Amino acid sequence: DRITRIALWGDSQAEGVCVADAEKIFAQCEEVSESRMQVFPLARSGESAAEWLTQMRSVETELEVECHVLFVVDLDDLLREVT
Repeated sequence: DRITRIALWGDSQAEGVCVADAEKIFAQCEEVSESRMQVFPLARSGESAAEWLTQMRSVETELEVECHVLFVVDLDDLLREVT
C-alpha cells in the first residue's frame, strides 16, 4: 500500500494551538485516509506564504513530500504575499 506524503502549511490555526494532537488537522487527515496519508504539519505562527514558498523545495527533498496543502484562513493573507 502506497502512502502519500503531504506538507500542510498554515498559521497557528492550522497548527491547532491548544488542541489535542489527535484533534489537529494533520491527525484528522491521516485518520480519515485510513493511514494512506502521512501529513506533516508545517504551520508556524508569524510566517507568511512567501516564506512557505522558499521552504517547499527543501521539504520535498528532506521529507519526500509529494504534495503541498496551504491552509489559508483569510484569503487576503495569501493574496498580499503572492501579488
